[in-house]
This record gives sequence, C-alpha cells and structure tokens, in this order.
Amino acid sequence: MKQTILIPFLGHRQWAFSMRHIILFAALIFVFCSRPELDEHTVSIIGQERVTVDDLIMKYELTPNWAPNKKGTERLKAHLNLLVEEQLFAQEGRRRGYAKDVKVRRIVNWVRDDELRKALYRTEVEAKVQLSEDELLHAFHQENTQLDIRHLFAHTEEQAVQMKQALDDGMNWEEVARLTFMDSSLAFNGGRLGWVGFGDMEPELESAAYQLVLNEISEPLRTRFGYHLLQVTNVRKNIMISADDFQRKKPRLERTLRTRKEKEFADKYVGEFMKVQNVVMRNESFDLIVAHIRDDVMDNRTAAQLNLPALRDGELMEMKASLSDYAGKTFITFVGGEWTIGDFLAKLRALPQTRRPKMKSPQQFRRDIGIMIRDDFLAAEARNLHLEKDPLV
Repeated sequence: MKQTILIPFLGHRQWAFSMRHIILFAALIFVFCSRPELDEHTVSIIGQERVTVDDLIMKYELTPNWAPNKKGTERLKAHLNLLVEEQLFAQEGRRRGYAKDVKVRRIVNWVRDDELRKALYRTEVEAKVQLSEDELLHAFHQENTQLDIRHLFAHTEEQAVQMKQALDDGMNWEEVARLTFMDSSLAFNGGRLGWVGFGDMEPELESAAYQLVLNEISEPLRTRFGYHLLQVTNVRKNIMISADDFQRKKPRLERTLRTRKEKEFADKYVGEFMKVQNVVMRNESFDLIVAHIRDDVMDNRTAAQLNLPALRDGELMEMKASLSDYAGKTFITFVGGEWTIGDFLAKLRALPQTRRPKMKSPQQFRRDIGIMIRDDFLAAEARNLHLEKDPLV
C-alpha cells in the first residue's frame, strides 16, 4: 500500500479508484476517525461543509509538488490540511462579506473562465493526442544519437534565402556567421551549437536536423524566433542500448512527445477557431484609445506610477468619461457582432488588473488585446459546449 500512495502516474485518472480507498482509509485514521458525521465519501467536515474523497483526490492532482519532503500518509495528510485551511479561510471570507466585493468577483469570474478554457483544452487538445509505439521508438533512437550542429539566423525569410544562396555559391560559412551574429560568441565560433540531442532544440529545428545528411545545408527553417539555416558536421551514436533501456526511458519520452504534440494541436485548434471568427481590429479606434491612454493616463501618473503595467480602475473611469463621445464607435468586429470602444472599456474593467493588457508599448498593448479577445472567445466556446459541467471546472 505504501508504494501505491506514492502515485507513480500522478495526474492520470486511472489510479483514482485505488487512490479513493487509500485516501478514505488514511483520512479516517489520522484526522477525524471519531467524528460520527463522516461517511464513506467524506474525509472532513468544516462547519456545514464537507470535504469529500473526490475533493482530496483533486487537490492531490492539482498540487502535485505540495509537501515534496513528505511521503505516503504524511504527504496525504499535508494535502488534507492544506485543503482544510483553504476552506476555513474561504468560509471566513464569505462570513465577512468578501464574496460581494467587486475585486473578488472579478478574480472569481476570471478564474471560472480560465477553468472553462482549460476544460476546452482537455476536450479539444489533450484528449485527442495519441502516441504510437513507433513514435516513441523513433524518439528513443534520436535520444541516443547526438549531432554536432552549426547554424545561422535571420529575422526574415528573404535574408535566410540570401544567406543560403551565398553558401551555395561558395561563400565561407564562418564568414557568413561573422556577418550574421556580429559580436556574439557565435560570430567567432562559426555559429556552432556544439553537440545537441533529443529535446535540446526547438522541435522544428530538431526534426529538420535529424533528417539532414552529413554536411548538408538545410533550407530556411522557421521558428517563433525567426529563420534558421542548419548544418550537421558530425554524428555520434550510442550503440549500447537495449529494450530495457527503452522501457526505462519510455515514460519520460512519452511526456516530452505529448507536450510537443499538445502544443502543436493547441496552436492548430486556436488558429483554425479564431480564423473562423474573422476578428478585425479597427486601427482608427485603436489609435484613439492609445492616444487617450497617453494623454489622460500616462501624463497624469506620478513618477512612481509610470511603471505600472496596466490600467487601474480609476484610470479606466477617467478614460470612459473622456471617450464618452466615442463610446459607440466600433473597435473590434467579428462574425455576428462587434465590440465598441465602450464595450472594450467595460470588458477591461471586468478583468482583474493583473490580467489587463500591458501598456509597455502600443505593439505590446495590441498583442495583449488580441490575447484578451482570444481568451474571451474560447471561454464562450466552452460554454457553448456546456463544459461548465466538467467536474474540474
């Protein structure tokens, strides 16, 4: 039983049945074994509220790093104590009326929407990721093969194509690296990354690198940073591997591949979902909002307030007043509707301040508004799918 409590597959629901019995047994022993109100589904009673076995299982799953120095029953007890403590604070907060506080309601609403988005992720991404034995074996062999790589970087595809052409025409790789990386160490070592293996590079680069023939120069490869050219100059393989090695490393390889696939699935899902929405931001309205932030907010902040990243409640009220003549002006359009400037300011005010778009620059503000719109649409889609009924939500 002690080995089972350690939960080698923490986070997977397949252990829930055995875990349920362990939690119930342990909780009855070390906490409230004398309480007559307890039943087979309850591990604690706090005032009029019950903490169920499912509550404790979920707490264990969602905070796997809590009390890492404890093991077995003692670690389980630490999770239960944390859950009881949080319930006591929540009860006292409700008793004092904090549940009606505007700032508390904003955070509660944001967390609710965020849990809906997580449920959508589990439904549309996580549940659809499948890994084959062949994929795991391929990753295992890559992990036992290291590549000596050098690379060149360009901000645009056009620059990367020009560098590739220069190399194909006979220009020295080290000379191109000096021009590319200027004064960095990569300029002096010819863009050499050294020996790299599975998991050491961006997935797009890794996939291409392992397909290159020795000394072949890749076509321009795009990542989130820009464009790259790769060349594999040497290869070394670990030939002393066995089926036992594969089985031992299989869980870690599966986690790595699953994470990569989930990111790929998520990017594809969100991209396709938002493309259908056809969201358009009106530049004229954006420029108007930015101008009022500059004139009505930033110019009135003290020196100590200038670095505050987002709009505060009072500043939003001032902007609402100064933009009252433009409140009905269209800001965001999408299939089936729009946000006016007034709608946008109201949505900003409904967010916790820490979740509002940052104002470091107009570019940052625009990007954060895009994220805000995306999150709003994803939460709405989760409601359309009735994911508020998901147990985790």
